[in-house]
Amino acid sequence: MDPNERLEDNPIWIQDHVQLLTVGIDIGSSGTQVIFSRINLRRYGEDLTSRYYVVSRDTLFQSPVALTPYASDERIDDVALGAIIAPTSLCTENIIRPLLPRMSDRQFLLTLRIVLVSFSVAALVFALNSKQTMYDMVQNAYTVTLVAALVPLAAGIFWKRANNTGAIVSSLLGLVSWMVAALAAPGATVPPPLVGLAFSFFGMVAGSLLPRPLAHAQSHSRPH
Repeated sequence: MDPNERLEDNPIWIQDHVQLLTVGIDIGSSGTQVIFSRINLRRYGEDLTSRYYVVSRDTLFQSPVALTPYASDERIDDVALGAIIAPTSLCTENIIRPLLPRMSDRQFLLTLRIVLVSFSVAALVFALNSKQTMYDMVQNAYTVTLVAALVPLAAGIFWKRANNTGAIVSSLLGLVSWMVAALAAPGATVPPPLVGLAFSFFGMVAGSLLPRPLAHAQSHSRPH
């Protein structure tokens, strides 16, 4: 071992010490709480066993206990829980974090809290000012996923040429076209969700293919 080498950079030390960032979601019969923690693990003994034990745990964020929503006297409202937790994590992890790659863990958790509060306030304002029933609002929530997330997720898995630009254009085109169609012609032959899905597909293809010819042309235009 190099005497000038830090212990944390030694490959053997790295194999024996593991650091994990964990998210604990406690959904109880009366209260719901989210806890973000940093856990340090160490391998048992000096033989190459796969068993680790917890050395320390640091709590990075602990949310206040919120009342668990119920759909009936016996069933927890999973839609109400997922409608807040899922968009918060997806937006922060897949949209904000790639734009700010140097974001620290504490900044990431703070962003999660801000996005969570923003989504909650937006959902509350929409529900208070909407004349739709609860079932219509739940249906619209899944429609947003259909027109803004289905195509980018599927393209990212099955299409090698999909990229971030295509995903952003696809989500924006799908969401805007669906809203325009729903406001302008809600009873048209082609339902507004299908209009949004079609524009989302077009945006994915256009956004993923258009930057490549432009970049290729720029590389040829540079002096050699």
